Order: sequence, then structure tokens, then C-alpha cells
Amino acid sequence: MRAQQRQSGVPAGGEFDQSFSILFFDRTDVLMKRNRQRVSGALIPTCVAVLLSMLGNARAEIIDRIAVIVGDHLIKHSDILNEIRVTAFLNQEKADFSPAEEKKAVNRLIDQALIRRDIESGAYVEPDPAEADKLLQQIKARYGSDAAYRKALAGLGITEAGLRERLEWQTEVLKFVEARFGANQAGQEVNQQFFSWLDETRKQTRVVFKEESLK
Repeated sequence: MRAQQRQSGVPAGGEFDQSFSILFFDRTDVLMKRNRQRVSGALIPTCVAVLLSMLGNARAEIIDRIAVIVGDHLIKHSDILNEIRVTAFLNQEKADFSPAEEKKAVNRLIDQALIRRDIESGAYVEPDPAEADKLLQQIKARYGSDAAYRKALAGLGITEAGLRERLEWQTEVLKFVEARFGANQAGQEVNQQFFSWLDETRKQTRVVFKEESLK
């Protein structure tokens, strides 16, 4: 079941076909893409969190409710919607807020929470901010013009600051994976170790679903 949830869309076109996609993943073949990234010099996230526009007080109340608790980390309903929106932006697709896509987004966010907890408890090297800058420029280039890029952001309620923050987080996770699971190992071996660690860590972590439909 979890293995089936590891499949995720990657934007097509240009060097993005050769890109690395690690965090904000549905358990894709992460480290194989990492190896291709070293050849192409490109990184691309598949999923990044942003804010959904509030439509009145009642809608805001729905957005802000707690959906999942991962240890001492809270995942709000707005986080789930954000995850879906940025995925749509990066894949240049219409946002899909169906129950199935919400469940996929929740699983990504749970994995991210586990990774973040481990990073915060260890001594990992922080990534160079220039790496996120490079990612941002690559994403902008896909839209042909600054106006088209900003129109796409606005259409999904995404800010450039929020997008860049998530790109920085993705590069931080890449550093974490390489440091913890071995940058010089074969991609498939690192994949297996990384996902096995995630699965085992999840089993040992208290995860409470406040919404049954998200399980």
C-alpha cells in the first residue's frame, strides 16, 4: 500500500526530466533521481507547501483545523491543501483536492515531519542558499516570462517567498539523506535504506488522525 503511494508526477520538459525529486514525494524512486541530478545539475521538487486563500470565516475555520498529529508536530488541514496546490503548480496541472489526493498529501507531510524531527536532533550540514536560488530560476524558466510565472503563482495562491522556503527545505533534506544514508552508495541501496528508515520511524511514532478519511 505504502509502495503504491510512492509514485508522484514530475514536470516534463527540458532538464526537469533529469531532475532530482526527494521531498514532497509520494515515495518516488528518490535516490535514482538524485544520481541523475548530479549529471544535469538540477533539482526539482514535486510537492511544496503554500497557503490556500480563505473564503470567509467559516472557510477559515475549516482550513485551520488540526488534521493529523505526528509526535508533537501538528499537520493542519491548510497544510494538506497547500501541499496539493504547490504540486499542481510545479506539475503545471489543475489542483486536485479529491479525498485520494488529500491522503497522498498527508502521507508526504507525515514523512516530512519525521525527517524534520531527525534533522533537528542531529548535526547536519546546512545547504548553500544558492542551491535553492538555482531551483527557483529553473522553475521560473519553465514559464517563459516573469509575468507568466507570477500569474501561475497567483492563480494557486502561492507566494514566491513561500515557494523559495520550500525549495530551501528540499535542499536541506537532500543533505540529510546523503549524510545519514551515504552519498557514495548505489542509488537503489540508499533508496531502500531511506524508505525503510521512514517506515520504521513511522511505526515507532505516535500518529493520530483527527479525520478518519485521511487514514
